Amino acid sequence: MSKFTNKMTWNVYIYRHGSDIQIYNVFDHRHFVEYLNKIDFDNVMAREKVRRELHYYFGSKAEWEVYISDIFGFMEEREFEKVSIYDQVMLNFDKFFKYLLEVKNE
Repeated sequence: MSKFTNKMTWNVYIYRHGSDIQIYNVFDHRHFVEYLNKIDFDNVMAREKVRRELHYYFGSKAEWEVYISDIFGFMEEREFEKVSIYDQVMLNFDKFFKYLLEVKNE
């Protein structure tokens, strides 16, 4: 079985203070990758454990959020939508989890 490494790729958008929106690979987060290597993916709870850890490391933390607005100002009073890395991964969580299983079974 393969070990998870930061050579894997799952990109999301983040905003770094003082710069523009950047692409960030969630597998660059060392602690998240270390946790993935401890999970027993044969356990029926593996999917839920991955989801919880994603939320722990990337959910609702200002350093992992990007604000989205429409470009033409159609939103009332320039409203912004806050989107975290967790939110972005959850949009395709089924594919993300399938990717983890494929890498783990290599």
